[in-house]
Amino acid sequence: MLFAASLFLGLSSCNEDQKELSDVAILVSPNAGTRMVTASGEKTRFQLEFYTTHDRVSRLKVRSFDSVEGDLMQLDTTFATKPTTYDFIYTAPYVSRDSLEVLLTFEAWDNVGNRCEVHRTLIIKNQSVVIAEKSGIVLWSPFSGRSDALSFSNPSQTFSWQHSPDSINADIYLLTDESFTSLSLLSNTKAKMVRNNNFDYASATALSIQVVYESSYRSDLVDQLRINDIILVGHNNRAEGVFRIQNIIRNDNPEDYCVQLAFKGIDFSLQNHGDRF
Repeated sequence: MLFAASLFLGLSSCNEDQKELSDVAILVSPNAGTRMVTASGEKTRFQLEFYTTHDRVSRLKVRSFDSVEGDLMQLDTTFATKPTTYDFIYTAPYVSRDSLEVLLTFEAWDNVGNRCEVHRTLIIKNQSVVIAEKSGIVLWSPFSGRSDALSFSNPSQTFSWQHSPDSINADIYLLTDESFTSLSLLSNTKAKMVRNNNFDYASATALSIQVVYESSYRSDLVDQLRINDIILVGHNNRAEGVFRIQNIIRNDNPEDYCVQLAFKGIDFSLQNHGDRF
């Protein structure tokens, strides 16, 4: 009897503010009365319990909505076997303001199509942490057949844009003539770029990168590269990091032609923010 009463309470509290019987329910911890405040880049664990009057919960979706990035899919998964619990880890994004309210929506379906939805709200506080620099990045002249492209997520692992299977991930690649006189950066992933040589690269934080990137005109390429150029990069309105051109090598040996860079990247490998948009 106690189990039956508990199950009925779980099923009847699907919407949490309405006491109506439902065929499927999600119980989410922390509960709706908990005031949740987190910092950009930090993780929050949500513990989910599933209940259904039918065979099993077959699908779970988690979406987020905020006034900056809009509606984003965080998770869309199906279950081949009967789940009873699930841990969802949300990592707070970096945004161009001091704080941001995010609404998380948890949706579950059972195997016969019944649906339940619950919500949680978080307040995200931005934190200004200076980003560590990755230096020693080299893009060689494409005419040398050596590495001339990279991905923002792993900039130290450069590759050949024309010959590598990683070409699809070429967030930037180097375009030049044989004399290595005219140098440009382009993208194979629709990355956007902002050259801003007044940007405070030494003190760059995720927030400062995002603010300048988001408020600037963003281009599909940067041409006429020069030593000490500072280039902020991202996809659409989301910044992903900033480059500084440390050196450009043009000597008597074309095999030595290269651009040496340093990079400060926002670590989006930690974030559950869906696909680039």
